[in-house]
Amino acid sequence: FGDLPLSLMIILSALFVCLGVLLDRVVYFLAEGDAAVSLQLAGVSVIGGAVWEVGRLAAKEKAPTRVEYERDVLLYQEFD
Repeated sequence: FGDLPLSLMIILSALFVCLGVLLDRVVYFLAEGDAAVSLQLAGVSVIGGAVWEVGRLAAKEKAPTRVEYERDVLLYQEFD
Protein backbone atom coordinates (compact mmCIF):
# COMPACT_ATOMS: atom_id res chain seq x y z
CA PHE A 1 0.00 0.00 0.00
CA GLY A 2 1.26 3.44 -0.86
CA ASP A 3 1.06 6.51 1.32
CA LEU A 4 -2.11 8.55 1.09
CA PRO A 5 -1.78 12.12 -0.15
CA LEU A 6 -1.84 14.76 2.57
CA SER A 7 -4.88 16.49 1.06
CA LEU A 8 -6.89 13.25 1.19
CA MET A 9 -5.84 12.65 4.81
CA ILE A 10 -7.01 16.17 5.74
CA ILE A 11 -10.35 15.71 3.96
CA LEU A 12 -10.95 12.31 5.56
CA SER A 13 -9.95 13.58 9.00
CA ALA A 14 -12.34 16.53 8.73
CA LEU A 15 -15.12 14.24 7.49
CA PHE A 16 -14.73 11.76 10.35
CA VAL A 17 -14.48 14.53 12.97
CA CYS A 18 -17.69 16.07 11.62
CA LEU A 19 -19.45 12.70 11.61
CA GLY A 20 -18.25 12.04 15.15
CA VAL A 21 -19.51 15.39 16.41
CA LEU A 22 -22.83 14.88 14.62
CA LEU A 23 -23.27 11.41 16.12
CA ASP A 24 -22.32 12.72 19.56
CA ARG A 25 -24.96 15.45 19.30
CA VAL A 26 -27.61 12.95 18.14
CA VAL A 27 -26.88 10.64 21.08
CA TYR A 28 -26.84 13.64 23.44
CA PHE A 29 -30.23 14.74 22.10
CA LEU A 30 -31.75 11.25 22.31
CA ALA A 31 -30.43 10.80 25.86
CA GLU A 32 -32.21 14.03 26.85
CA GLY A 33 -29.03 15.89 27.77
CA ASP A 34 -27.20 13.11 29.59
CA ALA A 35 -23.59 13.41 28.39
CA ALA A 36 -22.55 10.30 30.35
CA VAL A 37 -24.49 8.09 27.92
CA SER A 38 -22.45 9.42 24.99
CA LEU A 39 -19.18 8.79 26.86
CA GLN A 40 -20.28 5.30 27.86
CA LEU A 41 -21.14 4.44 24.24
CA ALA A 42 -17.77 5.79 23.11
CA GLY A 43 -15.95 3.64 25.69
CA VAL A 44 -17.86 0.51 24.74
CA SER A 45 -17.15 1.17 21.06
CA VAL A 46 -13.42 1.55 21.67
CA ILE A 47 -13.28 -1.63 23.74
CA GLY A 48 -15.31 -3.54 21.14
CA GLY A 49 -13.08 -2.32 18.31
CA ALA A 50 -9.94 -3.30 20.21
CA VAL A 51 -11.29 -6.78 20.95
CA TRP A 52 -12.27 -7.21 17.29
CA GLU A 53 -8.79 -6.17 16.09
CA VAL A 54 -6.98 -8.40 18.58
CA GLY A 55 -9.22 -11.29 17.53
CA ARG A 56 -8.36 -10.71 13.87
CA LEU A 57 -4.66 -10.70 14.71
CA ALA A 58 -4.94 -13.85 16.83
CA ALA A 59 -6.89 -15.70 14.12
CA LYS A 60 -4.35 -14.63 11.48
CA GLU A 61 -7.17 -13.08 9.42
CA LYS A 62 -5.29 -9.86 8.93
CA ALA A 63 -3.17 -9.92 5.79
CA PRO A 64 0.55 -9.36 6.25
CA THR A 65 2.04 -6.05 5.20
CA ARG A 66 4.30 -5.88 2.16
CA VAL A 67 7.39 -5.75 4.40
CA GLU A 68 6.29 -8.84 6.34
CA TYR A 69 5.45 -10.70 3.14
CA GLU A 70 8.79 -9.87 1.51
CA ARG A 71 10.65 -10.91 4.67
CA ASP A 72 8.81 -14.25 4.75
CA VAL A 73 9.57 -14.85 1.07
CA LEU A 74 13.24 -14.00 1.60
CA LEU A 75 13.48 -16.35 4.59
CA TYR A 76 11.73 -19.10 2.63
CA GLN A 77 14.13 -18.67 -0.31
CA GLU A 78 17.21 -18.64 1.89
CA PHE A 79 16.29 -21.76 3.87
CA ASP A 80 14.55 -23.73 1.13
